[in-house]
Amino acid sequence: MKKLLFYFIFLTLTGCLKISITGNNSDSKITETIEECPEQPSQILSKKNVENIVLTNELLEQSGQVNAKKMIGYTFNATSGQEFTYETNDDICVWLYAPDTKLITDNKLTQTGKYIVQIGTIKGSKSFNINLGLDAQKIANSTPPITAKPTPQYTPQATVQPTPQYTPQATAQPTKNAIYRPSPEDFARGYYSTINQQEYSQGWNKLSSSLQNNTKLHPEGYSSYLNWWKTVNYVEVNNVNTVSQTDYEAIVNISLAYNMNNGQRSPHSLQFYLIWDDNNSQWLLNKTKRL
Repeated sequence: MKKLLFYFIFLTLTGCLKISITGNNSDSKITETIEECPEQPSQILSKKNVENIVLTNELLEQSGQVNAKKMIGYTFNATSGQEFTYETNDDICVWLYAPDTKLITDNKLTQTGKYIVQIGTIKGSKSFNINLGLDAQKIANSTPPITAKPTPQYTPQATVQPTPQYTPQATAQPTKNAIYRPSPEDFARGYYSTINQQEYSQGWNKLSSSLQNNTKLHPEGYSSYLNWWKTVNYVEVNNVNTVSQTDYEAIVNISLAYNMNNGQRSPHSLQFYLIWDDNNSQWLLNKTKRL
């Protein structure tokens, strides 16, 4: 009988798990091989395969086909405190990215902004149907943290054993793979949102080490950065446009205005030069230029 099981993506166990199951009521020994979904997607999610959707407390059904070279994504807006729910009977892997581009496993959302659901498969080609919702009252049992369902494969071997035996065998840990790049425009808006919320240390961490160590802009490091932003009441972001983007670099034009604490308003047009940080899976601001 085919078993449908849910497994947490972010388990400390990675790779594949092989379990030998034997029973004294059978003339055969069954070896069950379960393939886990990787901790993060194995490839970049193409923009053409990403669809914007609106989620409510009524489940929204989506369908598609994924394979080893093609993943599908859905973006939706949510507010902190809402609960993300999904339901599927297909053997697929599901990952969820928060607005700060971090992978998350908790269905209880803690940030306000745009989330990304990425769907893939371990191998082969899979057609799927999935129901998505926010604060949806639909399942008697609570939805587990973002999970994927593997497909057991059974290989009968003629033998008789008196008692069940379970022998887990850990395989080699998978290599780190590229993940979906969030929009450079979202990074720019998110950066100034961080500043407007006076989360200056987080804003500082969105700068590359090269920009942080620029003595012309920050002669005293973080202190110079902090002292400047404390003179600004808030930043009004008007227009943000991506000029160019590759896997590791992006250029963004921004039209904004600094509303200073002294009552002055200073409009500017800037160009952001971004670089991709593989270690933290996020864009970093590497250089700015006035237009």
